[in-house]
Amino acid sequence: KKLGLAGSKITARGISHLVQALPLCPQLEEVSFQDNQLKDREVLDIVKVLSHLPRLQKLDLSRNSVSVSTLLSLTKVAVTCPTIRMLQVRETDLIFLLSPPTETAAELQGDPDLQGNDNQRKEAQRRSLALRLQKCQLGVHDVEVLIAQLREGPQLDEVE
Repeated sequence: KKLGLAGSKITARGISHLVQALPLCPQLEEVSFQDNQLKDREVLDIVKVLSHLPRLQKLDLSRNSVSVSTLLSLTKVAVTCPTIRMLQVRETDLIFLLSPPTETAAELQGDPDLQGNDNQRKEAQRRSLALRLQKCQLGVHDVEVLIAQLREGPQLDEVE
């Protein structure tokens, strides 16, 4: 359920192989790539796999080399990916917290009481998202891009 590659000095080539293999591991709940000197390209490639990991709850990309433009790409992913509930960035920290889809066993079995209640279904689909971007050294243009992204996404529960 956990894949920990913290400080493993994995190479760009290793990341490309791993990115191909990760979708074959849908049971993963936590993945850590912290402290690997990953560059923008590798970080973005890893984040692209999020939609193929339905049970993932935490992706830790802390202490890697990420530019402001890549950070803005990551915020766009956070806004558009329905399972992401928090993106936390502070200096060298870069953590995605995710929530698996909220399907209940009754919904999967087709319980008529739940199927008939649109309000419950809408509430289950409501998405909570928090962005914590601290000490990211965003410029004025970067903030404008971030605001445009946020306007396209779900209502935010928290922005820091």
